[in-house]
Amino acid sequence: MSAPIRAINPPSDEIARAIHDMAETMLDTCIVHARLEDEDEVDEYGHPTAVWIDSDPLRCGFRTASRREVMGLAQVPIFDSVLRLPLQVAVTGLDQVTVTHRMGRPLPKPLRFSIERHDVGVYGQTCYLKRVGEGTQA
Repeated sequence: MSAPIRAINPPSDEIARAIHDMAETMLDTCIVHARLEDEDEVDEYGHPTAVWIDSDPLRCGFRTASRREVMGLAQVPIFDSVLRLPLQVAVTGLDQVTVTHRMGRPLPKPLRFSIERHDVGVYGQTCYLKRVGEGTQA
């Protein structure tokens, strides 16, 4: 005799509380740079140029977490860091992120990253980042 199948999902109030708690544990600050295309301006190949629209400062959870793959004799970085964002933040893999504060304290120099991979979960979003611009890690 088998037992009836029951839903194993937590109640919606528990999910809402977990989402709230996840956002409250994000102690860092970042700015999301949304990438838009400017149809009026084109590059040397005739493609629309990128225009970056900055968000207001957002709470986030930043940590360094390098992952590399071996290709022949070289090691190629896949991502340098991981960023957690609340669900309500709109972000895509085309956007960039600048981390401005760690644990409530301003960084000496903000760190800008491209988003290499973007995962949306039940309680929040995870972005896998790679440094861009000055100070890019090899």
